Formats: sequence, structure tokens, C-alpha cells
Amino acid sequence: KGLMEPGHPQPQFAPLSVKLYTQMEPAIGVDLASHLNGPDKAYLGHIAKETGATVVLKGRGSGVFDQDAHDSMHVLVSAPNQAVLNNARTLAQNLIDTVRNKLQNQGLLISFPGQLGGPSTFQGPQLLGGNQLVGSAAGGMPNLGNNNMGGMNMMGAMGPPT
Repeated sequence: KGLMEPGHPQPQFAPLSVKLYTQMEPAIGVDLASHLNGPDKAYLGHIAKETGATVVLKGRGSGVFDQDAHDSMHVLVSAPNQAVLNNARTLAQNLIDTVRNKLQNQGLLISFPGQLGGPSTFQGPQLLGGNQLVGSAAGGMPNLGNNNMGGMNMMGAMGPPT
């Protein structure tokens, strides 16, 4: 039978995914994960709801203990297609940038990319295996907005973690 004939198992494709590294070192006592997740994980949940992507904070300090627990903190975005991935990636990167700006303005970051004029640890998006893309969207995507996520202005919504 041919691949697309009825009764033949259809190929399953892994979702597309991207890791967006936060590239922030907060001061002692600052819970970066709370700032990124938002109250009751509202910020990442909003991105997932608006786009249809899966959006999860992972890596050191995220509170998630899995195969990525020793990786730097990042937002993992997974989506069924490129359009959904691009939309969610843009919103997630806007959130990271908003949190970075807020913490930087409050003097709550020890370091962030380019702070000392040296090279950033960002190496650009990299393909991992089949459909995974790793890197920060900051190097490959323009900042497309005013940090507005579906009508929710992230700067106004960023209060102290609860």
C-alpha cells in the first residue's frame, strides 16, 4: 500500500520546538522563575492560550527537574507548525525582554548579555536533531512589539511575584 492510502499508518511528526534562553543572572534572593511565570503561571499560560503552543519554563532555577534541569534557564516553546511556533516565540521573547528590562532597571540583575561589552553567550538558533531549534530569538528576530501580549501590556502587568 502507498503511504497515503487509507489503512496505512500515517507518519507522525515531532512538534517544532525552540529554547529561548533568559541569559540573566538575578541578584541573590530574586526569583527569576516567578517573574517569568507570573502569578499562577499566568504569563506563560497566556502565551500558550493565545497561540496554541506549549510554553514551559525549564532549566536551572525553573523548579522543573527533568533532562533540562542542568541547562541554563530557558523558555521551551513547542508547536505543531511553524506559524504557531513563530507567534509563540515572539511573545515569549517579548516576555523575557520585558522581565530583563524591569529587573535591570531595578538593579536586580548581576549580569546579562553584553553588560561588560564582551561577547554574549548567544550563538544564534541551532537545529537540534529533526525539528528542534535552540537559541535566543533576540539574535534572529526583530523585537516586533511593544511587549503587548494579546491586549495585556506586560510592563504594566509585571508586579512583584506573589
